[in-house]
Amino acid sequence: NLEFEACEAKVQTVPIYCSGKWKIAKTDAWITVEASNTKGDGNISITVEDNGTEQSRSGIITVTSTDVPSLVKTIKVTQNGHTLDVSKTMIGLDAAPEHPVTLDVTTVGSCSVSSDQSWCVVAQNTTEGNGTVTISASVNNTVQDRNATITVACDNTDVTKQVSVTQSKYEFNEEEVVLDFSACPKNQETVSVISSGRWGVSSDDKWLTIRQSVTTGNGSVTISADVNPKLEPRQGDVIITCLDNEA
Repeated sequence: NLEFEACEAKVQTVPIYCSGKWKIAKTDAWITVEASNTKGDGNISITVEDNGTEQSRSGIITVTSTDVPSLVKTIKVTQNGHTLDVSKTMIGLDAAPEHPVTLDVTTVGSCSVSSDQSWCVVAQNTTEGNGTVTISASVNNTVQDRNATITVACDNTDVTKQVSVTQSKYEFNEEEVVLDFSACPKNQETVSVISSGRWGVSSDDKWLTIRQSVTTGNGSVTISADVNPKLEPRQGDVIITCLDNEA
């Protein structure tokens, strides 16, 4: 019995021992057999076409004595199915991902890799044999989760794998917070910030002191006020702004 790989299989040679003439036959078109000669001892060289499916297949080669037709030898030829594996079938991304993710591809031969959404970018559009694909995404500055599909397809075959990518919606708390300070404040106030990405803090009022003006992700802002030297109350604004486009 002979076993071949699914793709780019090497030629295999079988010796034939016969005292007279002989002939060869095969059952399947994907098997090619060449004989060095068909009289006396010789060799046959066997090659197979690439198997473009995931299923293994088999065929038979027969070697028959021309002088004594009842003398028949059979050679079973088996070819493995085309294999394709990916390290993940589902990928979850934050709304503002800081780093790309990788996808390992295990196969024989070359593959093409594509995404059906422009916001989901595949760095390597092709792989050769086993390899790693890098996937990145732009900031999802909407209030809805979004989905993409990455397709890995082995060239010249019908073998594919699909990877589902889900990116979370952008979160940013926009509620107005009112802080009251006494005329001679001894305390400071802290405001929590919920954000999927980058944000900044600013104020045009010099009597207000802000700490932690720029950060990423969930955090907090600490605000303190100077002594109010006047009898009238005063009011100021602290603005917390999303820096990832217009979420």
